[in-house]
Amino acid sequence: MSILSELKNILENTSPIDVYLEYDGIPLESKGERFVVVGIDSEECSYDIQNSSDDFSKDKISFKVRIIMPSDVDNDTINNYFDNYIMNPLMKSIQFNVLSVKKDAPQYTKYLNKMQLDSTILVECVSNFSFS
Repeated sequence: MSILSELKNILENTSPIDVYLEYDGIPLESKGERFVVVGIDSEECSYDIQNSSDDFSKDKISFKVRIIMPSDVDNDTINNYFDNYIMNPLMKSIQFNVLSVKKDAPQYTKYLNKMQLDSTILVECVSNFSFS
């Protein structure tokens, strides 16, 4: 399972609204009034090259999380959703160690006619890999 799919599963287990991958090919119109979109902004991988028996890497991943809600939703509602259904499950996750969070203020998006909250969450995790 990919790291992005792991994040999506963690959020889906607690979120009362649908969670989508950034480039899933699902038309925007079919995603409903409220939804979350997750993607990867960047990834940094490191491993001990001198220890060839070690099949694990330490990864730093910067996730993009976008919350979309109807235009009549107030800032408190969308911020509370972020705290309760994005950050809370990530902080409790054993897969990810949250290093930093950058959360923009909610804003009206004219293109979608909805409120939108964008965030970038930097996490650290350990991945299993093999060179064979």
